[in-house]
Amino acid sequence: MPQGLVSHSTEDASIARQVAGALRAAGVGVWLAPDSIKPG
Repeated sequence: MPQGLVSHSTEDASIARQVAGALRAAGVGVWLAPDSIKPG
């Protein structure tokens, strides 16, 4: 499965979630902060 990282600023979080959802629907594994990347 292809994978990708959606990097975004805080003010663009809603758009980033839409992009991540579309990628996941297309079969792409997505890393999206803060859901997939924990601090520390």
